Amino acid sequence: MTTSARANARLEPEVAEELAKLRRITGKSTTEIIVAALRDYFRTTKSGQRHSETLLARLERVGFVGCTEGAADLSTHYKRAFGDGIARKSSRARR
Repeated sequence: MTTSARANARLEPEVAEELAKLRRITGKSTTEIIVAALRDYFRTTKSGQRHSETLLARLERVGFVGCTEGAADLSTHYKRAFGDGIARKSSRARR
């Protein structure tokens, strides 16, 4: 027979209200909601390992970084590139 652990937590009033809404919406108990939230949090943090993936790493992992081509110095000269692009569009619109 497996014994269960008891948890005690202090919730900010807004979080307590959100929990109450979740109970009403889902019809689930506080225990069921907290267990589901903890399992989801555990799964999204690499099975409970301390892991802090940076935003850059996430964007690289999903293929967003490097998905297009541009000037190598775009990050430092983006205003000029933006202005040039607007000027090109403006000149095309006048034709």
